[in-house]
Amino acid sequence: MDEVIMKCGHIGYGRTAEGKPYCLVCDCEEVADEKDVIDLTGRKAKCSSCGHITNSSWSLPFFSPREEFNQSGEYDSYYCGCGGWD
Repeated sequence: MDEVIMKCGHIGYGRTAEGKPYCLVCDCEEVADEKDVIDLTGRKAKCSSCGHITNSSWSLPFFSPREEFNQSGEYDSYYCGCGGWD
């Protein structure tokens, strides 16, 4: 599946009944404009649970760029699965 970035800042992994991209995390149905998509080149993301650091990518589980919700700091955030997926 192609990565479709939603206005909420997450990937549209889900699909609506009409087949349109849908964010399962935020219940968002609005696709971001290309001009609004953040360039992640050279950025790092830190697991919000264990602190593991990796390259930022829209496809990381529960990825949130630091600009979302006016977060400040050096890292974007994601969840690496360290505590399980249940």
